[in-house]
Amino acid sequence: MPRKRRTKEEWKATLEAQKVSGLTAPEYCAKHKIHLQTFYARKSDILKPWPKPNPKAWVKVSKDKTELTALSPQLSLHYQGVVINVLHSPEPEWLTDVIKGLAS
Repeated sequence: MPRKRRTKEEWKATLEAQKVSGLTAPEYCAKHKIHLQTFYARKSDILKPWPKPNPKAWVKVSKDKTELTALSPQLSLHYQGVVINVLHSPEPEWLTDVIKGLAS
């Protein structure tokens, strides 16, 4: 049976429960069957302060106003009502594989 994953809120409650229990982290983890390394990792994740945003590191993004135009295909394959448009020059091996695939 897989173990249940704790949410961040559940880990916060677990950390607080260990703190008020008077038990050391190893004692608390042994009593509650929590892997000690996992306990310390979650404690580190939760107590770690978030880095403050640095506005100087931000990049200004602007919307490009150029419009995309439809590209004309270099190759069009028509087979039983299906059209495959290829916008670049395909490798001969690729084209052979496509034609063989359509024929099979």
